[in-house]
Order: sequence, then C-alpha cells, then structure tokens
Amino acid sequence: MFQHQSITENEIVEALKLLNLNKSPDIFGVSTENLLYGGQSLIYHLKELLDSTFRLCYIPDEQKLGIVIPLFKNKGSCKDSKNYRGITITPTLSKLIEAVLKIRINPDIIKYQNPLQRGFTKRTAPLNCSFIIEEYHKECIELNDQTIITMLDAKSAFDAVKHAGLIRRLYQMKIQNNLF
Repeated sequence: MFQHQSITENEIVEALKLLNLNKSPDIFGVSTENLLYGGQSLIYHLKELLDSTFRLCYIPDEQKLGIVIPLFKNKGSCKDSKNYRGITITPTLSKLIEAVLKIRINPDIIKYQNPLQRGFTKRTAPLNCSFIIEEYHKECIELNDQTIITMLDAKSAFDAVKHAGLIRRLYQMKIQNNLF
C-alpha cells in the first residue's frame, strides 16, 4: 500500500502557474483566473481539497465532466461541419489536479523516457528526433538493412487515454510517488 504524501501550498501555487490563462470557464463557471487570483485563503482550501482527493484516491464524477464545443478550423466553409473539431472544456479543478501530478511525476517520467520520444517534452522538439531517425535510416540503407519507421499522426496525438492503462504503465516504470 502506498503512503499518501500531503500536498503543499507551494505545489498549489506552482501548479496554478502551469495553467493556461484566458480560457473559457468550465461547466461550473470557474476559470483559471478565479483560482489564480483567489488569494491565500483559496490556496489553503484548494490544498485541503486536493489533499483529501489524493488521500482518499477519489475524484468525484463531477470533476470528470466536460463541455464539448465545436471549434472552427479556420479553413473551408464555416457552414460545413467537417471544418470543425470538437474541443472539451474540462473542469478547472481537474486541470489543477493534473498540474500537481505533473509537478510530482515529471522528473521520473523524464528520467525513464526513451530518448527518441521527445515530441511533447519541455525544451525539446520533434525536429531533434527527426535528425536521429534520418541518420538511422541512412545507416540502414548503407548496410542494406531493412528499416520500418512508424510515425504518429499528430492529429490523433490528443485522443482519449485509458487511465487504467496509463496508471499500469506508470506502475511498471516504478513511478509510484504515492499518487495512486
């Protein structure tokens, strides 16, 4: 069994800095700015709320709701539904939970991350990996070695993730950090 690691007010403050500003309020009418400028009292209450959420290993179903809205892609006719993509506005508190988890887990993720998987890693670019792939491919051609290269379609990069599978993978990587 994992031992719960209490959330600090500093973690809340740092997590709030990671959230994007000027975004639509969530289904409850709460925006990032509400949390960011709510003052020390709100930070204390957010800490207590998130601390109990982590301690009980329970996120209420209401925090898993989202508003799906169509967003025009800025190409083609605005009267054609194919020129829209759906975006989900998730609860701001859920984004804060995610940011706290990111602060806690990211150092371990970076440590165990495959050096060729850097597309969405801070201070790296997919272009760096493309150089490595290009050199590898050239070497395989020179050695007359068969090469199979698989690319991720960036349009699908943000599809839904099965949380059970993600948590299992973190467990397999021995990234525990008392989070789940």
